[in-house]
Amino acid sequence: MTKTSTKKPAMVRNKKTTKKSNPAKSITKISRKTSFFVFAIVFAFIGSALVFISNAATVEPPNQWAKYYNSAGPTPGIFLTPSNGITVSQDGAVIENLEVKGGIKVDANNVTIKNVRVLGTAPTAIFATRGKTGLVMDRIEIIGQYKDGDIVDGYDQGVYAEDGYTLRNSRISSYPDGAKLHKNTLVENNYFFNNSRTFDTLGREKHVDGMQSMGGSNVTIRNNTFIADSRPGGNYDMASNLMIQNEFSQISNYTIENNRFSGGAYSVALNDKVALGMPKHKGVLVRNNTFAGLASKGYAQYGPIRVSGENMDVAVEGNIFADNSGVTSKIPDRSGSRSGSVVTTPTAPAPAPTPTPPETEPPVVPPANPTASLTLKGLTNGQTVAGSVILEAIPADAPNLAGVDFYLDNKLVNSQKTAPICLFDDSGTACAPYDITSVPNGKHIFKAVLRYGSNQTVEKSIEVNVQNTPTTTPQQPGSDAEAPTAPSGISRVLVADWTRARYNLRLFWQASQDNIAVTEYAITRDGSTLGVTDRTSFDDKSLSSGKTYRYEVVAKDAAGNTSGPAVTSVKVNCFLAWCSIQ
Repeated sequence: MTKTSTKKPAMVRNKKTTKKSNPAKSITKISRKTSFFVFAIVFAFIGSALVFISNAATVEPPNQWAKYYNSAGPTPGIFLTPSNGITVSQDGAVIENLEVKGGIKVDANNVTIKNVRVLGTAPTAIFATRGKTGLVMDRIEIIGQYKDGDIVDGYDQGVYAEDGYTLRNSRISSYPDGAKLHKNTLVENNYFFNNSRTFDTLGREKHVDGMQSMGGSNVTIRNNTFIADSRPGGNYDMASNLMIQNEFSQISNYTIENNRFSGGAYSVALNDKVALGMPKHKGVLVRNNTFAGLASKGYAQYGPIRVSGENMDVAVEGNIFADNSGVTSKIPDRSGSRSGSVVTTPTAPAPAPTPTPPETEPPVVPPANPTASLTLKGLTNGQTVAGSVILEAIPADAPNLAGVDFYLDNKLVNSQKTAPICLFDDSGTACAPYDITSVPNGKHIFKAVLRYGSNQTVEKSIEVNVQNTPTTTPQQPGSDAEAPTAPSGISRVLVADWTRARYNLRLFWQASQDNIAVTEYAITRDGSTLGVTDRTSFDDKSLSSGKTYRYEVVAKDAAGNTSGPAVTSVKVNCFLAWCSIQ
């Protein structure tokens, strides 16, 4: 046995023995056959890891308010389906559960974007075209991923919506400006940080702010966190957390309350451009905010709040400094027309924000003071309306008037303080018509909430019957020879259906018009009928990877008249469990 154990197997060259040592050769042969599959599996593992990494939260900023970071952004546990940049052209569309590479263009009214992450390679991550209203963004995250030279001057922010928006429970980082403010805007429970300096297409270094306004009215910014520079070794990349100035129009009815600000040159800068011929600020209130700094940076470089110019109607009250150890000190007050309404010094660190109710619910308000009253003018209860409405709120006996909030079916439409107090204000001397052509037919409730005194309120509601489509008497068969107009503005997006382990392709389009009424839409794919619907959207639930599909959508009326087709083509690409479209 000793002799046998001293033999060296590597020296055995007997052919018969070699054949018996066949496993090594077989393994080599098998590995050649399976090398491609091994590579594919490894690649899939890496690709899957990258997808999960992209769906994970970004690195938590190292500061005493990091807990607010975790309370914002997409809801944990929801998978975000990868998507290219999209354009939304259907009124009332809901875009949800996506991770968009590029940007989102909103070319429709009353669009809701929720549980969406935008990896922004576009100059603006979410851009609403002029004239489009009712945009709601809830639990979104925007991360700028552009390069120097990609940014166009004037379009260098995470969010731009000129005609107002609601932004809640969201995180925005790595854009020069987190968001632009114009009018009729509500910003609450968000986290702004790591704004990034870059160079525009002309090679100019961009000025950066957490949020920026060059003019506007009826804006509320509350319970947000702004971190000027949370990166180790940071260098105050933001000029301000909030920069608000009357460069293009007057600043009026701005409320900045219960926010947390850290760093910047001035954390909050209210700048005066009266020399350019613009009116002075009016009805601005900065109250109950907490200002702090990172341990390595201290407070803002020059100070917490700057109000430039004389006789600016800016009230500052109840604001404090709070260092990392929790020691607080008061910031000097400043009087304005909105002084005296709720002077409550916040504690530091401020408590974590409570969960925000869905966008369909207005804020919870304390009981009304019976001494004040509110009258609504322009609509009566039970009135049938179509096209547009005019609604004016007239308060009485309301000391320290803070403003009136208007809601349509519990969704905030406008906030206004100065008379005339209107559902829609075009800056004239009277209320302007508010467009309701996109509101579905049926009963709807307009509500006005008067805010005054020491956080007191009065509410008044009116129920109306919307009938945008004229009621007509059905014609006899064959008497209607007019075909509907073709559908337009087709949009498409992949929707993951994990319960059935598949993707669906959702098509959206704008409604057709008919002399009587459109009864249905027929959808075909590659010449074969997929189905019919009375809605302006449809899901294709049978997709195959690598195929290009051609879709046609036609409108039909009760007489059988058929419109021309709206056409779009989509190519589906899948790798293992992940799919995308182009």
